[in-house]
Amino acid sequence: EGAWRSAAFQMVTKDVELARQVGARLAAERVRCVRVVLADAGAAGPDEDPPVVLLDLRAQAATLADLRNVRRLRPRALVLALPPPELGPAPLYAAGATAVVGPDAELVSACAASLYAALRDTSAEAAIERGISEGFGKVRGLLTELRAGGVRSTTLSLNLMAVVSESVERSVLFLARKADLKATGAFGRAGDGRPLAEATRDLVLADPRTRALVDSVADGRTRRLEYDEEELPAPLAAILGPPRTGEAVLFPVLGGQELLALLYADNGASARALSRLESIEIATAQVGLAFENQLLRRQLGPRAAGSGLQELAR
Repeated sequence: EGAWRSAAFQMVTKDVELARQVGARLAAERVRCVRVVLADAGAAGPDEDPPVVLLDLRAQAATLADLRNVRRLRPRALVLALPPPELGPAPLYAAGATAVVGPDAELVSACAASLYAALRDTSAEAAIERGISEGFGKVRGLLTELRAGGVRSTTLSLNLMAVVSESVERSVLFLARKADLKATGAFGRAGDGRPLAEATRDLVLADPRTRALVDSVADGRTRRLEYDEEELPAPLAAILGPPRTGEAVLFPVLGGQELLALLYADNGASARALSRLESIEIATAQVGLAFENQLLRRQLGPRAAGSGLQELAR
């Protein structure tokens, strides 16, 4: 069974039997139903989302003025209005009703369930889940290409950056060579507003801080760091400028026990904190294995011409 929804279905009604039947039907949808007094209609409980409210205008349980008042005081609540026989739907919609329904438990329950589904689909949590799903979709596409074989290193690096771009605002991919790091791809904006791909073209990092950067991911683990211009290689820090959140992350790309590439990422001018980076970690791990396999195939082939990773450095 799934979790109960984080917003209750509130009912302002004198029809006890209708309330009982609606409550039983919505319980199957994992919606908690409560009868409330008019003064509490539309008010969310602690740690709850704004509710859906059934406002029964029959038997003087509520009036058209009460409907307007609920919408004014609790504008985020959705209101199902149940009208008396003498009142048509138009005045209720004009007063702010989300939907107008008849006194039928099945109809009320179906309408409420539909509204909860719409709320769920438009929530911030749903947007995050869709973003994660799309990000992992790109990872699956990348893995499919890797399993198929025959993919050039340049294609792998481009696809890796496509995955990364789903999660962060800017990034630079470096090829790890014996004495330095060479930038091989980037996206986002530099500190001066230029495209980061343009600003890092032909960038080679070879000072002592570069060695410290490489050593920091020698264990193969992703490393989060507070942005510090004194710790980053000076040429890179000068190009990037500090991200707004002060957060950055390094992803190693390993082939066996050897560091093949290093991925720097942050959220640039965005105030969004770095989070949900699992898809990048999966992608870098798989790309590292693909690079290593490609290198082995070249070395074992009769016409081996060097490392596939060297294509990235061109």
